[in-house]
Amino acid sequence: MLYKMFSLLLDTRKWNTDMQIKGELPAPRSFHSTTAVGNRVVITGGRAQDNTHLADIHVFDAGHHCAVCLIFVLKCLVDEYLLSLEHLFATLSV
Repeated sequence: MLYKMFSLLLDTRKWNTDMQIKGELPAPRSFHSTTAVGNRVVITGGRAQDNTHLADIHVFDAGHHCAVCLIFVLKCLVDEYLLSLEHLFATLSV
């Protein structure tokens, strides 16, 4: 099975078939949901090639051609939030 990402260039109405993607692409899937949010594309769920159901969330940043698993992004945001709280509590206790 061919597995690539393509983007439609609206100004030329041509497909970009030579995208150099950074990060980890989501597994090939069907019956998934895809939503554009600003310059990002959110891909959720679907069915894998072996017909198992997927419950993952991926974000593709079209501006930077970067794909990430949202679970990792959420972990990073939580870690950053916790570090901010630690800094706040350290500042308040001085």
